[in-house]
Amino acid sequence: MTQTELPTESLVSDDELVRQALAADPDSPIADDASPLFEASAGGLLPLWYMPAPLTTPTGSSRRLALAALLVVALLVVVSSGFCVCYGVVSLG
Repeated sequence: MTQTELPTESLVSDDELVRQALAADPDSPIADDASPLFEASAGGLLPLWYMPAPLTTPTGSSRRLALAALLVVALLVVVSSGFCVCYGVVSLG
């Protein structure tokens, strides 16, 4: 089973959850041995289905990184020379 798949044999239908929720006493204390509906198999506090799998860095990202760095450096040069680039319009600061 991968991280994004849910175990279908242990899923509870919506009707069953509604029936259990309506029959439950909201003032009853939670049992010490209570466990969540889906246990986290990675050992963390959140179940695996809560967050998506991390994306890998695409190949060729050095070109994008260089372009972003060039843009940041250009904006820093403009701002440090006394100009304001608010709203994309260059004016005297």
